[in-house]
Amino acid sequence: MLFVPTSADGTSSNKDNSYTKGSIPQVFFYVNKLAGERVEKTGSVGSACKYAAKLNWKTSFDRARESDIDFAISNVVVRNCRLASCCNGFKVGTGSWAPVKDILVENCRVERPRGNWRFRWFDEFPGVTNRLVGESAVTLGTVDGGSLENVTVRNMTFSGVATPISIRLNRRQPCRPGHETYSRNIRFENFRGTCEGTVPSQITGIPGMMVRNVVLKDVEISCPGGGAVTDDPVPERLDGYPGPTMFEGHTLPAYGFFLRHVDGIAFDNVTVRPRTSERRPVVHAEDVKGMSGDCR
Repeated sequence: MLFVPTSADGTSSNKDNSYTKGSIPQVFFYVNKLAGERVEKTGSVGSACKYAAKLNWKTSFDRARESDIDFAISNVVVRNCRLASCCNGFKVGTGSWAPVKDILVENCRVERPRGNWRFRWFDEFPGVTNRLVGESAVTLGTVDGGSLENVTVRNMTFSGVATPISIRLNRRQPCRPGHETYSRNIRFENFRGTCEGTVPSQITGIPGMMVRNVVLKDVEISCPGGGAVTDDPVPERLDGYPGPTMFEGHTLPAYGFFLRHVDGIAFDNVTVRPRTSERRPVVHAEDVKGMSGDCR
C-alpha cells in the first residue's frame, strides 16, 4: 500500500482503507485520519501513484472531529511513495488541535506537480519562475493548541519545490485546559534534493514557545542562490498561516536555514549549495539554544 498505518503495538492494520472514485484512485485512513490527496492520474491504488500526504483533522468524511482535542493521530507510516502536489509533498496540519505523534516517512520521492489548480508561487517565492512547483517538500505545522512529537523523515529526495522544509510552532488558537502545545523530537536523515526559490528552510517557534530537539543528518540541498540581502527585521507573524510564505515577502536573512525560537538543533553532515553567488549566510539563528554541528 502507498500509505501504511500501524497500530500502537507496531503491527499493520488489516483494514482496507482504499476506494476508487471514478478513474481517480484515492486512499484514506480513517483511524489515523491520514488523507491521500490525489493530484495526478498515474497508476492505481497499490502501485506507485502520485499523492500528497497530509495529516490533519479536516477531511470530507469527518469534519465534526476537526476541533476534537481528544482525537489524536499516532503511529503512522508513509513508505515507498512518489509524492507530488502544488502545495506540500508531506504535511502535518494545517488544522492542529489534538496530538500528533510517532510519524515515520521513509523511502519517498517528492516530485514536481503536473498541475496547479490554485497557487501562483512565482508571485510569492523569489526565484521561482515555473507555475508548476510545489510549496515545500515537507511542512510540519502545530498552530492550534495541539502538539507534535517524534517525527522522522528519512531517505527522501525532492525536486520541483520552492523550499525544502517548513516547521512552525504557533498559537493561532488557545491551548485547551489540561493540554500542552509543543513541537519536539523531529529528525530528517538522508534528505536530499533541489529547490527553486530563494526562501530558505524555516524552523520557527514564537516567543515563549520553542521548537525543541531537531536533528538534521546527511542533508544535501541545492538552492538557486542570489537572494536579496537586507537588515530589515523579520516579523513574528503570530497570527499568520503557517508555511514557507508566512512572512509575506520579507526577505529572510539566510539561504539555507532560518531558525528562530528553537531549543536544541543538531546539524550533522548538512550541506546547502547555492547554484549562483549568494551573499547571505547559510544559517541565521535568533533565540536559538543548544545548536551543535555545522551546516556549510
